[in-house]
Amino acid sequence: MKFLILFLYAISTNAIAAEIYGYYSNINSTLEEPSGYEVLFVKNGKPGRDNISVLFQRFEGWPKPPELLKCYNCASGAITFESKVMGKFKGKVLNGALVGEFVDIGYSLNLPKSPSIWQRY
Repeated sequence: MKFLILFLYAISTNAIAAEIYGYYSNINSTLEEPSGYEVLFVKNGKPGRDNISVLFQRFEGWPKPPELLKCYNCASGAITFESKVMGKFKGKVLNGALVGEFVDIGYSLNLPKSPSIWQRY
């Protein structure tokens, strides 16, 4: 019985986490100087709760170096990670978009799930 409960928990946890994997991007590539933000949630191969990493990249006229970040809380209903440049992000996946705020600077994001700008060309 204990095995069955653990098995069902593992399946439900993976299903919830699978909802967030992929790219979220609002990069406007129609301008000569791309601007916006891009977030990628990936499995990093670590066991347990630390098994999701975030690749965060800013575009301000040109691509800034990406940051590989630890996702402190990575479920569709609550996502938390911290950027060295932008500070702490708190948000969630809602209707196929990553919505939230960099709380340290009060900057809100709404990134639809979409291909990366690097995949568009």
